[in-house]
Amino acid sequence: MLKSSIKFNEAFEKNVRKVYARVTIGDKSFTEADIFTIDFESGSVNGPGYQIGSVFSDLVKIKFDKVIRDLKELDKVIVETGIEREQIEDKKQPLFNSKVRSLRIGQGKLNKMFYDNPIEYVRLGTFYISEHADINENDNTTTITCMDAIIYFEQPYKPTIKFPADIFDVSVDIAGQVGVQINTQSFSSLPNKTIKLPEQMTARQLIGYIAQFACGFIKISKFGVLELKTPKSTEKIIDSSLYYQKGLSKNDLKYRIDGILNRNQITSKEIISGKTSGSQLVIENPFIEQSDLDKLFNLVKNVEYYPFTLQWYGLPSIEAGDWLIIEDIDNNQYRVPNLSYKLHYNGGLKATSSAETQSQSSELNIFEGPLNREIVRLNKEVTSNKENSITKEDIIEKINLSEESLDGKPLQISGNKVTINNYTKIEDGSVKDEAIESLNAKKIKGNTSGNKMDIDFDNESIKFNKPNNSLIEFKNGDLFFDNYSDLYQKINSADVIDYRKVDLDIVLNAINSTDVYMFDGDKILNKLGLIDDIEINIDNLFKTDDGNISLTQVVMSLLVAVKNLNSELEKIKRGD
Repeated sequence: MLKSSIKFNEAFEKNVRKVYARVTIGDKSFTEADIFTIDFESGSVNGPGYQIGSVFSDLVKIKFDKVIRDLKELDKVIVETGIEREQIEDKKQPLFNSKVRSLRIGQGKLNKMFYDNPIEYVRLGTFYISEHADINENDNTTTITCMDAIIYFEQPYKPTIKFPADIFDVSVDIAGQVGVQINTQSFSSLPNKTIKLPEQMTARQLIGYIAQFACGFIKISKFGVLELKTPKSTEKIIDSSLYYQKGLSKNDLKYRIDGILNRNQITSKEIISGKTSGSQLVIENPFIEQSDLDKLFNLVKNVEYYPFTLQWYGLPSIEAGDWLIIEDIDNNQYRVPNLSYKLHYNGGLKATSSAETQSQSSELNIFEGPLNREIVRLNKEVTSNKENSITKEDIIEKINLSEESLDGKPLQISGNKVTINNYTKIEDGSVKDEAIESLNAKKIKGNTSGNKMDIDFDNESIKFNKPNNSLIEFKNGDLFFDNYSDLYQKINSADVIDYRKVDLDIVLNAINSTDVYMFDGDKILNKLGLIDDIEINIDNLFKTDDGNISLTQVVMSLLVAVKNLNSELEKIKRGD
């Protein structure tokens, strides 16, 4: 909580109050007469829920009731709010030194007090214009968006000290590189911890990791000084007279931390302290070891509060990260952290304080640069507006307009089909059967596990190879066999009858009961005929590797034999 006079706070708590504003840009000063609105957002976290190690950049958006020219990015902007205090009696004014504009006590600084003009101001912060001024000539207005000095921490950290180094020394080195003053007293809460030279990271990331060792968060003070903040209690009680009707929304389920988990992004290892169930505080810090995590859990294990949102009259001396006492309409009091704090000025002042339920570490967002407009969008303009959502049409348009290409031809989406260089390549041909409804292709080649099947649409053939090197090929309506009991024959599909209706035992008995000893194959002439000079058991001829008789081979052999006998008879009739 900022140091301010008792009269200042009392004036802000009155039902009737007159609030003032003052903005200084360079050597120009603007008052409430020049200002439409001021929207100020501060936080001790970068997202929802309780966190440690956050590096939050305070933001302010100011709309002026006039056109202001010659504004530039990174122009320094000081924003103050004031209140008309109780008038001092004339006879008591000599007791005060009206020439004193400020008084520093230790690391604190009292607000400016003007007793001859009873308006006391408190500084909301020191900011820098992060965007060019938005000038509206028709409405005669100027709007600027500003952020504090955290925007300078997006640069890569380049150490000027020798590593391994103590984290306190690293903090001072970071401040020196960025070019901001550092409140060394606030960093004295850091433990004695030495770290190795970190992987390439920004100053913002590294200072956030360091803040986690103290279970705190990083802030730029109202006067532009780098500070390590830890949660601090105030005696400030916000009762129902200070907030709007139905302005308090409280979750009756108390939030507490049951365990803390650290993920090391470099080694992908996780360590945990406390319970593995319940609400977990998750952090990502490559420098934290188990002993460090145990100390952190001892600091946060007693953190508990009722998640809340409070819309109230506001007090500029309250800061994000302060612990407040809020009182409901039944006079019940609750101690809560002011994790997020927003102020809206439009001649009067309105505040929103909140602490949500999620527990996670600071996201330590990495931005592209200090002037990147995405900083403002990420910290300020998180919205669910449907106009900002990505539609199917947006994706198609982005792909069709992109310059990406494959083999010299552009990527494009046509209708419901995706065309990549006029054909689609599938690196991995493993597709589940149920995923293929129909198939239409000019060429497919492949194999199955164990047996091998080749389909060649160009040659209009299908080949099936068994592990014993037997081959069946279907080509142009003809069926070929190879290495089936030393048979190699060509059988026209018209000659193949439904052999499944043939009784195997009847066929074998009929063959064995004839005077002819054997159907045999001539390997040289590649044909099967009747011979009577060799006696061979037909059962053995058609046995497969597993000892069973192949009905298919028996029937096919008979068909071939009959066909060959018919051919021989025709030759005899012709006298050949």
